[in-house]
Amino acid sequence: MYKKVPDSNSKGPVILVSKEIKYAFPFSYAYLAGYSRQFGEDVRILFRPFLDGYGKLVKQIMDMNPLLVGFGSLYPEYAIDL
Repeated sequence: MYKKVPDSNSKGPVILVSKEIKYAFPFSYAYLAGYSRQFGEDVRILFRPFLDGYGKLVKQIMDMNPLLVGFGSLYPEYAIDL
């Protein structure tokens, strides 16, 4: 049986983190954000850094006190020889 887990953070934003794509916008995130906003959710889409800057991204996310954070990418990522 489903039992709701109490949570002290029921009003934080929903944050969706995507890889920055130079030639397109992640429309699946836009659809998800639009649908969620119909039900009163505060949804924000962030673009993660390519190689470095993850500490800044994590701090930015944690400062928002999110209700939910979703990470994903529609496009494959390839290893880069540096």
